[in-house]
Amino acid sequence: MNKPMHYALVLTAVCLAAALGVAGVFAVTHPRIVALAAAGRTEAQTRVMPAPKGELKLNGMVKEAAETDQVYEVSDSTGKLGYAASGEAHGYGGPIIVMVGLDPAAEAIIGLEIVTQSETPGLGTRVNDLPARRTWLGLLRGQPPDDPGKPVPPFLKQFYGLKAGEIQLKQSGGPGKIEAITGATISSRAVTNAVAAAVARIQSAVNGPSGKADSSWTPSATTGATK
Repeated sequence: MNKPMHYALVLTAVCLAAALGVAGVFAVTHPRIVALAAAGRTEAQTRVMPAPKGELKLNGMVKEAAETDQVYEVSDSTGKLGYAASGEAHGYGGPIIVMVGLDPAAEAIIGLEIVTQSETPGLGTRVNDLPARRTWLGLLRGQPPDDPGKPVPPFLKQFYGLKAGEIQLKQSGGPGKIEAITGATISSRAVTNAVAAAVARIQSAVNGPSGKADSSWTPSATTGATK
């Protein structure tokens, strides 16, 4: 066998072994990654809702929808708390995925959380930054710890109480209510678009194509959770 043929066979064998190794790792880790992502979405759905009384129920509203595209009616022992769904838009560093909670009338935002983002640290990541309220001087003076309850990043706090037509970046004379973060306009716009997409998804599921409540679909999945 000549040398070129020998080298080609060796290279082919190495590439095949590497491909099989990658496929094996994927086969082992992929189910775990999917399960962790699903658990993360469920936790986010509970966090964008008011504190429940008793068991929290998540009822899927969209027939045959993938889990990532599902809209959930959220309720507890007292009744309906609202609706939750995810939205996605492309930011500066990649996809930004948010989880949005709407009130029982499916009109105003009552909760918001960024589930996934890969924006530039110190710039785009500021859309999800919490202000540091404790300082070294405060610690020396015995300043009490921050409230661990349910902190909301200032940028995301702007969305609370907004309705569909108001979920836009501020422009001169426009209806937008969201102030973009200086130096992170692309990330700010991506979060805004993702939130708007989630709100539209919820309202489409709740109101149906005719704009009226859609009673043609019975909730298909229920997941119990408590906070």
